[in-house]
Amino acid sequence: MSQTVDAWVRATTDLILDRVDELGARLTESIRTELPVYQTVPADELQRSVTGQVALALAGVRDGETPGPAQLAAAEEWGRRAGEQGVAVSALMQAYEKSFAEVWQAFAEQAGTRPEAARALVELAPVIWSWVHQFGRAAAEGHQVAVTSRLIDDARARQQFIQLVTSAPGSADCAKLGGELGFGTDGPFRALAFTAADSGRELNRLHLRLQHLAGPCIAAPHETHIVVLSQRAEPDEIATLVRPMADGQVLGLGRRRSGLAGARISIGDAELALPLAGRLGHDIDFGEHWLLAILYTQLEHLDELDTGVRAATDHPHLADTVRAFADTGLSAAAAARAQHLHANSVAYRLQRWQDLTGWSVHTFDGLTRSVVAIRLAGVITR
Repeated sequence: MSQTVDAWVRATTDLILDRVDELGARLTESIRTELPVYQTVPADELQRSVTGQVALALAGVRDGETPGPAQLAAAEEWGRRAGEQGVAVSALMQAYEKSFAEVWQAFAEQAGTRPEAARALVELAPVIWSWVHQFGRAAAEGHQVAVTSRLIDDARARQQFIQLVTSAPGSADCAKLGGELGFGTDGPFRALAFTAADSGRELNRLHLRLQHLAGPCIAAPHETHIVVLSQRAEPDEIATLVRPMADGQVLGLGRRRSGLAGARISIGDAELALPLAGRLGHDIDFGEHWLLAILYTQLEHLDELDTGVRAATDHPHLADTVRAFADTGLSAAAAARAQHLHANSVAYRLQRWQDLTGWSVHTFDGLTRSVVAIRLAGVITR
């Protein structure tokens, strides 16, 4: 800058600095009016930050300096505080842009028609913008630190709650943390489980999307998969948000159960349903398929059913007749009509089934073994 321009900048900056409290108050009111998110920030705290950073920038402009570590640290600290109080980074940047406009206007009001002032305004624009830009960048970094820290804390709390629900649902810690997460601890819970196909970052994004549903809803890792625990949200709405993250896009759904003890059981429901969902390639609702879901997780203990599983696999027409016999009230005649067979053919098939397995479908034990084995065969041989 020329000596004349430099002298005008120094003198004008000092004038503005003399009224910086007034400028800060005006800026604060404008920011809170035009950016409602700042209503969450105490007005006196916002005004101190705005006034302080404007004063630092003006002093730097006057002295021909660029922002140093101390000035940038102040902006970073403000960005961190704003992030902690829920101010979005876009609103943070808008506030800095408004500050630039107000500071520029303060210089313009002092310029009048003097030639050196007009030249000064032209030369000042990039200088002031550089300060605002560097302050804004430092504030954005502080904001990111706060947001990341909050996400980590939130994720840790969600995971801890799931662990407490599954290990100590009756504990005071579980009830306290559940309340802090927004759950009515005596209310209904429903769990959903899936195997994640992507990263933890996607899990944080999922959790944010879940917050738009009715009632509290959280997602957290548990053992080898992800558990979603909700109150009041519709399962179909949750499934729509969760499915893109799920390996194979399949989910295990628990039953709706009451209280924290019920939440533990619902999580268990969902986890029991998930392996069967993965095997069949579609969602499994434990409430509808509880028997098969439980049996599928206990295959190693069900070797006594191997004979029936093999018979159903090798002779599906016999299995179909046994199923029809069970479904029609244990009536051979009704089973024959359902399968469009002669009654003698049904009798033959039922006897043939008994010959292969040793199980008579005319006894409770034999029929139970037969039906369970046939259902398992439908899963195992897919």
